[in-house]
Amino acid sequence: MKVSDKALNQFGAKTHRYILREPIPEKDVVNYEEQLHITLPEAYKIFITRIGYGGAGPDHGLWIFSPDLFIGNNEFYKDPSLFLPLTFGPDTSNEEWKANTSKFYQKLSLEEEWKEDDRVYGGLSIIGDCGCGTMNRLVMNGEHKGKIVWTPGDCTVKPGFYEEDNFLDWYERWLDESILRDLQLFGVGNFAVRDKKSDEEVIRQYEEAIDVNTRKRCLSALLERRSLAPSVFDIIKKDFAHEDEDIRRQVQALLTKHAYETAKPLLKKFEASYFGEVLNLIYAFADEHAADWKTEIETVLGGNSTEERLIDKVKELKSISLKQE
Repeated sequence: MKVSDKALNQFGAKTHRYILREPIPEKDVVNYEEQLHITLPEAYKIFITRIGYGGAGPDHGLWIFSPDLFIGNNEFYKDPSLFLPLTFGPDTSNEEWKANTSKFYQKLSLEEEWKEDDRVYGGLSIIGDCGCGTMNRLVMNGEHKGKIVWTPGDCTVKPGFYEEDNFLDWYERWLDESILRDLQLFGVGNFAVRDKKSDEEVIRQYEEAIDVNTRKRCLSALLERRSLAPSVFDIIKKDFAHEDEDIRRQVQALLTKHAYETAKPLLKKFEASYFGEVLNLIYAFADEHAADWKTEIETVLGGNSTEERLIDKVKELKSISLKQE
């Protein structure tokens, strides 16, 4: 991503610049846990000790994990809010959240406001900044331990849970979406703000939309999902050769990712001049089917393409296809 987004156009890239700090020694993390009598969520612990402990990540990146944050007499700083129980869950209603934050509607002193803030967001540790006051936080205890929550700058607005169960899956989705943006197949904006409508609701909005931009946003929302309702495919299939290039490419990506056997015969109809575009889709979403595209691979490699990144991808696909024989 650092190579493909040299201009740092992706949201938050100018902050983290795709730089991920070296992992931190596990003994330092264990010492931190022992001193604070706390156990970090396992997936997060694996990330900071084996992959990196701050920097490149969703939105403005990951905050640096500091196991050596001391106060007077070399005592560890203990954030009391980390040990408090979570005051909300994925199913908390707007009415329940309003009741939970009712004190914020009263006149509070600064000290009272801080104390109430600690209570409301108890059991959460900030791991990143989404911008405009919104934060990404890690659940530190309870039944939802290890999940990631985004909290708006306005505490009267209900926070939201990301769909992933742990930090590693959450981070992987950011990587996947970043690749989609690199292919210009995904919308832009804050990682925390995602459409949570059902597949049926999104596809209904897509069908009813009059303007092209709304339809693109609907396709972007569907493209990020791990699976789709089968009813979606019949609806979007008709736009496989849509006159708008962005919609056409998004539909092709959706079908390649979620309904390969439907996409395959449609992609096979493309002329040689489009083979590069087709193989880009196979590389991104269906490399387990690389062996189906030997003719297209050899055509691109035997051509006069000067796109180095495309050639590298096609060479990798060829290597994968040979292993599949």
